[in-house]
Amino acid sequence: MGSMDYSPGQYRILKFLILKIFNIKGKRAKISKRAVHKIIFKITQEATNENFKKAAPFYWYKYGPFSELVETALDDLLLSEALTEVRVSEDATLLALTDMGKELCIKMYEELDMDVIPESEIKILKNMVRKANLFKFDKYVKEIYDNYAPYRFMNIYKFGFLPTFEKYVHRRVVEGQSSLFPKQEIEEIEYLLYECEANLPKDRLFKSFNESFSNYATTLSRCLEAEKSYENLSIALELAKDIWLTFAGGVRIFAHDEYYKNKIVYWREQFLIDCLSLNQKIRKFSDMVMKNWKPQSLKVSEREKKILSAALIDYAL
Repeated sequence: MGSMDYSPGQYRILKFLILKIFNIKGKRAKISKRAVHKIIFKITQEATNENFKKAAPFYWYKYGPFSELVETALDDLLLSEALTEVRVSEDATLLALTDMGKELCIKMYEELDMDVIPESEIKILKNMVRKANLFKFDKYVKEIYDNYAPYRFMNIYKFGFLPTFEKYVHRRVVEGQSSLFPKQEIEEIEYLLYECEANLPKDRLFKSFNESFSNYATTLSRCLEAEKSYENLSIALELAKDIWLTFAGGVRIFAHDEYYKNKIVYWREQFLIDCLSLNQKIRKFSDMVMKNWKPQSLKVSEREKKILSAALIDYAL
């Protein structure tokens, strides 16, 4: 999908799809912008109709597949009062379909060329949208990552390491609770770190990022040995979030529809700047941890065992 190939007709189909999602989910449905992006993305990947497949170009970013045109369409529909924002908490809003939006959806459907989008495709669309459980949407998002994420690292890091480590730090630092099974918890975190390292991208552009991540993984293993260093754990968690954001900036360089090809140069420059910043933060963290670190035993960590084992296998080959 080239940048000059996207037509007003496709944009109209995109807006219809967005309104139809709300219409199918029902009058009381409240949906986040991020959820709309994910549902539209899945439609473009799994629909059989070419017009649905080309409804919006995407690239992979911080929260998974993202489309600037979906974002623009949502803003347009809000401006025209087809959608409205509903505040659900102090810092969060969701979107809902208005009566005007429902009427517009019906009107757009009546104006559709049935040769372009036959009734059978609308039925398929309804089934696809109904499968998106808004009350268990994390599961829906994970399935998208499992089936479509461009790098295995993303699945392990976002759904394995990051939530596991975040839960551990919250309990240890925020709640001040000790663990009944500290050894098993630490070994699980170290195992996930190893799995992340083993699945780092091979592309040359990620070389600096990969080196920074390996440094972070080694330092975090040392940090976990000294469990009482709560300040270090808090810093490590913030760095873990920075690592994801930096990585996401690199992913979009390789995982994007052709519509965004003119952005690649800027994305590449920004990624290199972000990698440099991340590297400096991790080196500072490493220096701080290693300065006061004293090995509690000569025992090799689970992560180090796996790295040594992998190295020996490579050497034997």
